[in-house]
Amino acid sequence: MNIAVTKNSFSMVGREFDVPVSVAYAFLSNPANLPKWALAFRDADEYSALLAFPDGTHLRVPMKTKVSEEFGVIDWHISLPNDFLDVVRSRVYPTTDNKCIYELSFGKRPVADDMLEGAMQEQAHLVEQEFDNLARIFASGDKL
Repeated sequence: MNIAVTKNSFSMVGREFDVPVSVAYAFLSNPANLPKWALAFRDADEYSALLAFPDGTHLRVPMKTKVSEEFGVIDWHISLPNDFLDVVRSRVYPTTDNKCIYELSFGKRPVADDMLEGAMQEQAHLVEQEFDNLARIFASGDKL
């Protein structure tokens, strides 16, 4: 089950996964794994990402992955054109039964205010699909 919160300036989506936090953290903190589960990524490394947009275009952008295993932090700082810095924050933390919870939060995107609520809801829906991808990857145990 996903938990989603959408406000005017951010959205947050989380889900419990049936893997230990150490397994999830190791997989999620490696930017090279982003294309395996995150829909917008076609390629990623510690310096950049190749993003795919709904209109079929692609754009390579600078990206930094900032992590802290101690605090379960995995954040992506993506530099988009027009000096827009997109920061996707995520956290992974253990539950009491050797599972983990993974949460993603993302801020307001550069869209017109009258389109903002729809854009944020669409982003939360896409993250649910990405969580489904993660669930399949974690369930298979492959390439972890």
